[in-house]
Amino acid sequence: MSFVVVLIVAGAVFLYMRATRQARAAWIERIDLPGRWQWQGGEAELVIHGKGAAGQFELNENGQTWRGAWRLRGNALLLASDDRQELLDLHFVKPGSIGLEDTRGVRRLFSKVSTNVVPLRPSERRAL
Repeated sequence: MSFVVVLIVAGAVFLYMRATRQARAAWIERIDLPGRWQWQGGEAELVIHGKGAAGQFELNENGQTWRGAWRLRGNALLLASDDRQELLDLHFVKPGSIGLEDTRGVRRLFSKVSTNVVPLRPSERRAL
């Protein structure tokens, strides 16, 4: 009898973990972070390269450029380089629009810059 209870609990935990992982993957896909993001309130641009939940970034703001690695940590975007690290709360507003809130509570709204260039093959994308 106790073996059956253990199997039921293990099965329930497995199904919960799988559903959670699938929901997170769908959330990451819906946000679609890789690309060029323009700050709606000023002259800042965030360029995100990578796939899934990690990659490289470049932040251009006030004539200065900050480059490093990014990754998702829960619902936060971690931007890090050798000399600087910043954890920003990531808010999905709508497709093509995200909010990034810093530790002081300042939120910036970014819009994805769309282009009309569509790579036809993966090899052409790497060449660009």
